Amino acid sequence: MRDLLAHHYFDTSRATVEVTIMEDFPSLEAAVRQLQIHRKPTEEHPGSLPGEDWSQDSGLGN
Repeated sequence: MRDLLAHHYFDTSRATVEVTIMEDFPSLEAAVRQLQIHRKPTEEHPGSLPGEDWSQDSGLGN
């Protein structure tokens, strides 16, 4: 999807984006939630993984 939106945005229809959200997002969300459950926080950042670089924080939240 990133490639499509970044390089072929002029060819991307709203229907393509909607289908991606409806069909692909739920499984991605479930996978991310499982990662969050199984990760071990570090002492400096209780919600982070060891080795995560917080200097480039995207501001997207947890």
